[in-house]
Amino acid sequence: MTGTRWTTVMLLTILILSAVAFAQPKGRDMGDGGIGRIGMLADKLDLTDDQLDQIENLRYDMQKRNIDIKANLEKARLEVRKLMKQDEMDRKKILAQVEVANGIEGDLKLARVEGMLDVNDILTEKQRKKLEEERRKIGGMGDNDPHRMDRMGGGRERPMK
Repeated sequence: MTGTRWTTVMLLTILILSAVAFAQPKGRDMGDGGIGRIGMLADKLDLTDDQLDQIENLRYDMQKRNIDIKANLEKARLEVRKLMKQDEMDRKKILAQVEVANGIEGDLKLARVEGMLDVNDILTEKQRKKLEEERRKIGGMGDNDPHRMDRMGGGRERPMK
């Protein structure tokens, strides 16, 4: 491979992998869509033992499902890297594989939202309101946090100070 072609391949690889990396959630990923954080607030939310058990089961199921999704994402990324290293790169195959990786990332986001909705179904109205208050106090978990909203594909910008 010539020096120019090698440089081009490496730059394209970096660009594609950077785009995929920026699509990743910010901060620590517990593999449970944040369900584990509710356990930290169990006393403040006055959760019953039954609710705690239900939430723990959801957390376990979500972590287990996310292991498979993340493994598939890593495989898709690996395939993109392999395709990008070919002497004769096939544009259609590369772009198709990037779309596969993007679809898997979407699956992770959907799983996170589903987990949040499942927990919401377990909580009473009073507990949901208290949870939202606590999220706002903690910061980074309230509706006004642009990073949180970006991870879910939307949201509004934080007002300028």
